[in-house]
Amino acid sequence: MKRSNNYKLPNIDLLESYDKEALENDTDAISKAITDIVKEKGYDIRIADIREGPSYTRFYAKTEGKTKYKDIKELENDIALGVESPNGSVVITDPIPMTKTFAIDVPNKKRSYVWLKSFLENARFEETPLLLNIPLGLTNDGKLETINLWRQPHLLISGMVCSGKSSYLDSIINTLLLRTHPKALKIFQTFYVQ
Repeated sequence: MKRSNNYKLPNIDLLESYDKEALENDTDAISKAITDIVKEKGYDIRIADIREGPSYTRFYAKTEGKTKYKDIKELENDIALGVESPNGSVVITDPIPMTKTFAIDVPNKKRSYVWLKSFLENARFEETPLLLNIPLGLTNDGKLETINLWRQPHLLISGMVCSGKSSYLDSIINTLLLRTHPKALKIFQTFYVQ
């Protein structure tokens, strides 16, 4: 049976449409709560920038006066209580090299969905000549992160129960099916039975 050379890739309109969700974070109130908690403990910081992402908001902070980074790092639990973190914790990242800046990652009260269709409609993703590029996610700056499967001999997808591993695997398969000609793509399914 002769294969047709007139194969057309599926249209991304087959994917579910999405509405961009508005984030419901009161960043001003959270920022004030962080600085107030730090002041109560006798230290001083300034919030230099705020970046909202789909699952958490990053507050870039700078130490002021004699305050040291390690003093603020010890306040993670106090800050988590003060900002009423939904999962009970915040993460204070390592300092950014050559600066006095570090980040305080506060989980969002409500996570927003990241839709596969939004990735495939992204100009940067469409212009990528590598057909084995798959989406990884969005940065807090709203930039698309991708990875090239061609350069990955192995790919490990891990996480807690119900964290989205199967959904992410579905997204990878759908991305490949929507962007790659069948002749260039082979998908094998392997079952391990114990």
